[in-house]
Amino acid sequence: MPNISLIDQLEIRRATQVDVITRIVLGLWAALYIPITRSTYISIAKIILLLLVFGLFSGCSPAGDEKNAPSNITDLFSYTKAATGELTAKTILDGDQRAGFQYPPLRGGLGERGVTYWFYGVIPSRLTDGSDHVMEITYPIYDLVDVWVRQKGRQDKYYKAGFLRPFATRIIQDPDIAFPVPVNGIDTEVVIAIATTTPLPFSVRLWSNKSWQEHQIQTSLWYGALFGTISILILYNLFLATALKDPSYFYYVAYLFMLALISAMNSGYSEKYLWPDYGGISTRSLLAAVSLSVIFVLQFCNHFLGVRTLFPRAWRISVVIMAVVLPLSLPEVLGYTSALNVIVIIVLTNAVLLYYTLISVAALRAGVKQARYILVAFSTYIVGYVYYQLYMFNVVEPNWFAAHAIEWGILLEAIMLSLALADRINVISQKKELAEESMLVAQREFSRRIIKVQEQDRESFANTLHDSIGHGLLVLKQGIEEILKKPASSPTDSEKVRNLADYCGEVLGDVRGLSHDLHPHILTRLGLKAAIEAILERAMSPKDIEWIADIHNTDKVLDIDAQLAILRCIQEAINNILKHARATEVIVSLHVREQDVSVDIKDDGIGFDVASSFSQGMGLATMKGRAELLGGYLEINSKPDVGTHIKILVPIK
Repeated sequence: MPNISLIDQLEIRRATQVDVITRIVLGLWAALYIPITRSTYISIAKIILLLLVFGLFSGCSPAGDEKNAPSNITDLFSYTKAATGELTAKTILDGDQRAGFQYPPLRGGLGERGVTYWFYGVIPSRLTDGSDHVMEITYPIYDLVDVWVRQKGRQDKYYKAGFLRPFATRIIQDPDIAFPVPVNGIDTEVVIAIATTTPLPFSVRLWSNKSWQEHQIQTSLWYGALFGTISILILYNLFLATALKDPSYFYYVAYLFMLALISAMNSGYSEKYLWPDYGGISTRSLLAAVSLSVIFVLQFCNHFLGVRTLFPRAWRISVVIMAVVLPLSLPEVLGYTSALNVIVIIVLTNAVLLYYTLISVAALRAGVKQARYILVAFSTYIVGYVYYQLYMFNVVEPNWFAAHAIEWGILLEAIMLSLALADRINVISQKKELAEESMLVAQREFSRRIIKVQEQDRESFANTLHDSIGHGLLVLKQGIEEILKKPASSPTDSEKVRNLADYCGEVLGDVRGLSHDLHPHILTRLGLKAAIEAILERAMSPKDIEWIADIHNTDKVLDIDAQLAILRCIQEAINNILKHARATEVIVSLHVREQDVSVDIKDDGIGFDVASSFSQGMGLATMKGRAELLGGYLEINSKPDVGTHIKILVPIK
């Protein structure tokens, strides 16, 4: 143990000054993190990160200004370890057993069961400037902490804390392990006894009462923001999980809850607000919470990235980890602490960090786009986790960011994963739209093939009518006419034969008309213009309906299937006019424009109710379907006693 004169020469470092290692790590982290992607979601995280880095680099800190910053007095202590019950604070304060103390003090490692770590130091009066102070042991997750304070001429003070003791027994009711240090202008001797099986990053800070109060307010605000944000994210993703019935969201909600619970346990807020009168609950439950978080994050990662399908071997490894990690934590829950179990769970936790990092990279390379969000999110947590481990084992100087590094990692990870899940909704929506579009295209193609088959059947039937039945009737008619040229045996027989010949002519005309309706041979021979004019002539002239046809040539812009579809639409419209319109004039126009072909069919008939006609009849619906199969549309405007205007637009491919 150094003497007081040597202590006076020590430079008391300020905890609010971020050390060089912190700045280098954060700078490299930001430099590597920023160029990952241009996504809007990642940009949000960049802004958060850059604000944090800017605040740290500019010397800003939630701990307060330089004047009120705490003093790091860790170097004022020496230490020794002994079996529990072997040493006492009184003998150490009396000086009888300080000879074996070592300097500098222990600042890392894992605590041993049945061993107490003793620390002795003297706080010079010059550090307290005549006012009462608060001494804080910065790492709050110790099982048992006992503190004795001695000042010359005053009675010794004894305080106790630790996770195995009820929170209500603490002298300062705060999640941090802190004790009052009364000052009356003299040096203060302090003995600290720590018995724990947790990591042992020993560090002590001395606060003025004013700066301590500011620190508590800022810490409360920080944890309020942390738990508030996580709560909002839990509710948001719980809503999505319920709405989408996707296991990924349920696992993620459970994972977020475990992260919040672990943060509450690590910070001591669970002891303060959940079970202040019961000690040891957080200590016994922490490993179980860590194990459950490992299980939930593995399940989330596996479902979200489809690991079971893409990487079966990796999925089997994750199943083994999930099957092992939770049973290892059960003895701790029951109060049977095992250092081996703790070490194995820590190793498995680190293995899981490596697992989902490698899986995310592999999934990204396999074309799973949302893996980029998991990779970025987990990288923020890993950086925070690693930096917190460096803080626990005293590799980096204790400071505000180091003490809360893992919480920053949890917060950024939670935000990024929530954004990833939100982005997944967009991905699902896009896939749904693509599927619907593909289904529509397939449906159109299927309908087009059906219509084509129908037209082929019609053509075959029309050919049969024209070439076989029609030809037979023609031969029969000609035979009868030949008979009529010969002298008849009687006038009555001659009249009967003449009637049969006339009837054969009528039947032959009907067959030819039916053949033309089934398949307009004139379309393939003379083109769409001639086919439309032939339909109008055959339909309108016998009814004394005036008609006008203004038809452009479409042979170069529309294939035969499109021309046939347009002809069928016009044919259906003309049939409707003849049946219902009572029109006296019909105008049909077909114009070829730059992007499409426009067909207009107008009549001066009585009009009709378009909506009811669509719902009751198949004719208009068939016309609409044919137009949509061509990628176009059909529009009908009709008013009573004004007439009807049917417009068809077909895009030019």
